[in-house]
Amino acid sequence: RLLRIDQTEPASAWLRRTIGSRENITQDVIATARGVAGTFLDFLTSALIVFVYLIFLLAEKLTLPKRLQLAFGERRAGHVLEIIKHINDAIMRYIAVKTWVSFVTAALSLVILVVFGIEFAALWALLIFAFNFIPYIGSLFAVLPPILLGFLQFDGYWQGVVITAWLIAVQAFTGQYLEPRLAGKSLNLSPLLILLSLSLWGFLWGIIGMILAVPLTVVCKIVLDNIPETKPVGTLMSNVG
Repeated sequence: RLLRIDQTEPASAWLRRTIGSRENITQDVIATARGVAGTFLDFLTSALIVFVYLIFLLAEKLTLPKRLQLAFGERRAGHVLEIIKHINDAIMRYIAVKTWVSFVTAALSLVILVVFGIEFAALWALLIFAFNFIPYIGSLFAVLPPILLGFLQFDGYWQGVVITAWLIAVQAFTGQYLEPRLAGKSLNLSPLLILLSLSLWGFLWGIIGMILAVPLTVVCKIVLDNIPETKPVGTLMSNVG
C-alpha cells in the first residue's frame, strides 16, 4: 500500500531522530571540533620539529660542496651536487604548487561554508588547507566533517546535498584540473607508488609522514635514476608507459 507524501517522514527528521536531539548533535559537533583542533595542534608541533631539522640542513648546505670534493674528488662531487640541485628543484616546485593549490581549495571551501552558514567554517577551511598536502585522500577526509555538519545543522536535507556537491566540485577542480596543469608531470611518480608511500611514511611518522611522503619518494627516485645500477628501479617507480 502506497503512503501519501504527507505521511512520509522527512529525511532530516529521521536523521536527527536516529542520531539524537539537536542539542546532542551540537555537543557532538563541538567535541569533534575540539578533537580536530587537538589533532591540528599536534600537527603544528610535528611541523615545528621538521622546521628545526630544515634549519640545520640549510646550515650544512654552506660547507657541503667542499666536503663532497674532499670525499669524492671534483668530478664526482660535481655529479652529486647536480643530483642535489635536481632534487631541490623538484621538491621546491612541488611545495610551491601544492601550497598554492591548497590555499585555493581552502579559500573556495571557506566561501561555500560561510555562504551556507556552516559552523566553525574557518576551522574546516584550515583543516582542508593542511590535509590537502596529503595526496588523494587528505582533502577528502578533511571535507567529511563539514559535509556531515551540513546534514545535521539544517531542518531540510537539501542544504547538505548542495554543500556536498559544491565541496566535491572544488576538490575535483583543484585536484584534477588546476594542480596537474601547474605541476605538469615533473614528479613522474606512479600513483600506486604514491599510495604505498603514504602508507609507509604515515606508519612511521603519522600525519607529517604522509605530508612528506611525496617529497621523500621523489628524493629516492631521483637518486635511483642517477645511479646506473639502480636506474631500472627508478624507471619502475615512474608514471611512464
